[in-house]
Amino acid sequence: GEHFAAIGENEKAAQSFQRAGRFEQAATLISDSADPNAAAALYEQAGNHEKAAQAFRAAGDPARAAHHYEIAYRYEDAIECYREAGDGAKVCDLLEKLAHFFDAARCAMENGDTDRAIRCLQMVELRDHEYMSSCRLLGEIFSQRGELDLAVQKLDEAVTVGGGENAPPEVVEQLARTLEEAGRLDTAMETWESI
Repeated sequence: GEHFAAIGENEKAAQSFQRAGRFEQAATLISDSADPNAAAALYEQAGNHEKAAQAFRAAGDPARAAHHYEIAYRYEDAIECYREAGDGAKVCDLLEKLAHFFDAARCAMENGDTDRAIRCLQMVELRDHEYMSSCRLLGEIFSQRGELDLAVQKLDEAVTVGGGENAPPEVVEQLARTLEEAGRLDTAMETWESI
C-alpha cells in the first residue's frame, strides 16, 4: 500500500490498505475520488466518526452523516443533518439533550406532537430569555385544547414576566381573549382596559 501510494497509484494503495485493515489510510487516499461513499464507509470502519460524518454529508447522505456527528458529540451539526434528512423526532431529541427546550417544543409542534411540546415548554426556566414566549405558547396550546384555566394561568404569567403593565400589547390581548373564552368577563374587561 505504501509502495503504491508513493508512486501515485492511490486506488491500488487504498485497496491494499483496506485489505490490511488500515481503513483510515485507505479512506484518506480515496477521499478526493469520485465516490465519496466509499471513503465514508472506510472512515466508518476505522471508527473516525467525525470524518465519516463529513464524508457522508459530502456524499449527500445526511441521515448517516447525522448519526456519525451524534456519535462524535457534534450535536449542532447532527441537528442540521437530521433536519436535512427530515427526521424531526431526532432533531427534537438532540435539542432536548442540549437543553434547548423552547426550540425543542417548536420542533415538536411542527411534528404535531403537542404533548412533547408541553413537556419541553414546562422545562424552560424562569431565567431563560424564552420564558415569556414559552408561557405564551403554553397558553395557546392549552386554549386550543379547551383547558382554559391553565391557558389563563400561563398567559397571566407571560404578562407578569413580560413586564406587567409594560408587557407587549399582543400578549396582554391574548390573555384578554382567553379570559373572555373562559367566561371571566370582569377580569377580561380590566385586561382590555389596561391596554
